[in-house]
Amino acid sequence: IILQSAMRRGARASVHLLLWAFVAAGAPPPGSLVDALRNATLSHAAALGPRRSLKAPSSREIMRIPDASPCIQGHMLPLAYIIGCQKCGSTSLWNDITTHIRGVTLPHTIPADPAYGKKELHFFSLDKRYARGAAFYARHYPPCTTAGQVRQVALDATPQYLRVPGVAERIASLVGLGLLPLVRVITILRNPTQRVRSWFDHFGVTLTKGSTVDVDAWVLHALTRLRECARHQGLSLGPGGGVWHSPCRRLPSPVMDVLPGGFYADQLEEWLSVFPPQQLLVASFAGYVSRTRRVITHVAEFLGLPTNLPTGARVSGGHRRRGLRGESSGTIAAENTTGTTALSVWAIPGLDRRRRRGLLEAAQKNGGRKKHILSSDSRLALDDLYAPHNAAFIALLQRPANERLVTTPVQPPRSNTLKRFFQM
Repeated sequence: IILQSAMRRGARASVHLLLWAFVAAGAPPPGSLVDALRNATLSHAAALGPRRSLKAPSSREIMRIPDASPCIQGHMLPLAYIIGCQKCGSTSLWNDITTHIRGVTLPHTIPADPAYGKKELHFFSLDKRYARGAAFYARHYPPCTTAGQVRQVALDATPQYLRVPGVAERIASLVGLGLLPLVRVITILRNPTQRVRSWFDHFGVTLTKGSTVDVDAWVLHALTRLRECARHQGLSLGPGGGVWHSPCRRLPSPVMDVLPGGFYADQLEEWLSVFPPQQLLVASFAGYVSRTRRVITHVAEFLGLPTNLPTGARVSGGHRRRGLRGESSGTIAAENTTGTTALSVWAIPGLDRRRRRGLLEAAQKNGGRKKHILSSDSRLALDDLYAPHNAAFIALLQRPANERLVTTPVQPPRSNTLKRFFQM
């Protein structure tokens, strides 16, 4: 029955559905099915061009170490991915995960790697790095060993993955058939209008070579360029309108892919077409800031790893470059952390949310970067652009088929609303 219903969707989809039938039944898939999926995946990737083409690893290249991350070519293979979104608190979440969850293994840089390689590998999103193959990727992780190894999960945290089409397919191709059900994908999302403002705070001056640029002028220019491109391509700017898989997704600087980066429903639809919903965790940025301990606990459960959260203190999400730390003595110190130092905000037990937000804002003002303020016209224009996409995103969480998708801190997914998720 599965085969007959899937043949309309092509050979590759048929094999995928048959694979999940075996997985659901608790039976190992036959070798012929494994070979069929590998061949179908490679044929499908080749037809899509170089962005998705990569030789899939053979079964001999991958071995399973009990209670540890699997290995590929002698190195640990990541099964956990933080895919985004950029300027949504992903770096702070990464820091809390690596600090407060035991058993997370991080990559290391190799010669000629950029500075951000200590956290972000960009292997699946940049064609030049992806073309270097699985061996290049594996070298960024520690060698495998079976001697007294405790449970370890290798992590790849590259926020660019969410906003680049084809990354989900590439990860599935590299991981392989047998390990696909073990992959865990994490993303943290925020109100897309706020994300645009945060992005301009971070990159706006750099893109304009240090000159003073008005954020409202940039928003108007970006919206105009995006609308012109969509009109020229005959596309709609609404969810499912085709912009995500068109040249309009990434326009020349200084517009780039900032605005489509907030089309969350279109992005997650692609990931849900490759991974089942129970392998995706979607965190609310607003919920992470206010209920960080709960979010980290949910992430640890999602990864199947223990936590080492401190007792007697509340953990609160912060910002990569503007951290706060509340000492046990009861003092709060705002720091200008310009390196990869403390990324979290620590709050004294009993500190109310209003005071914590005030401290966060004070730290941001001391962070050495100007905080731009959107005018009401710019904010309303962005809200109008994102309104249907936000509604589609919430509808995606509330679909019956996605009931097993993991959301945090609000659970289950159908309990999320625009107000509860984005705190609008």
